[in-house]
Amino acid sequence: MKTTNNKSGLIGTAVVLVILILRLTAFKDSAVMTHLSSLTLGITCGTLFYIRKYKHTKKTSAMYSIITILLVVMCLMYTTFGILGLLGFLG
Repeated sequence: MKTTNNKSGLIGTAVVLVILILRLTAFKDSAVMTHLSSLTLGITCGTLFYIRKYKHTKKTSAMYSIITILLVVMCLMYTTFGILGLLGFLG
């Protein structure tokens, strides 16, 4: 089970890196890649929030709580901007 989690984490990291590298190099002026990279960053922040909140529940410091709240805010912002941008582009 642990090997599967490591492989999926590695694949997820690779996907995020490829999308961001393409966005910053080859597709600088592409509106679709801008919205897709925002959506990807939002999903990544949501995943990090889930891991921090439900997998590592033993930590209770103030800084840990602040970072968790910041991840939620960034997840909501980036996901909303990405979805609204893609919907506006398509419709």
